[in-house]
Amino acid sequence: MSRGVRRGAQAPAPVPQEHGHGGPSIMERFKRMAPPSFKGESQPLLAESWMREVEKIFRSIRSVEEDKVSLAAYIL
Repeated sequence: MSRGVRRGAQAPAPVPQEHGHGGPSIMERFKRMAPPSFKGESQPLLAESWMREVEKIFRSIRSVEEDKVSLAAYIL
C-alpha cells in the first residue's frame, strides 16, 4: 500500500477543543477518560493519588481552569 493511500485512509480527524465547533463537550470528553470517583478517602496518600489522576485527565483534555470545578464536582 502506498504511503499516500495509507495516510488518506487512516488520517485521524482533528479533535475539536470547543463544543461550539461541533465536537464533543468538555464533559463528554471528561467522561470518556473514565475519571476515578472520590470515595471520601481519609488517608492523605489516597486523596493525593486521586487528585493526580484527575489532573492528568484535565491536562489530556486541555480543560481550562473554569471547567475544572464543574468536572471535579461531577465525580465527587
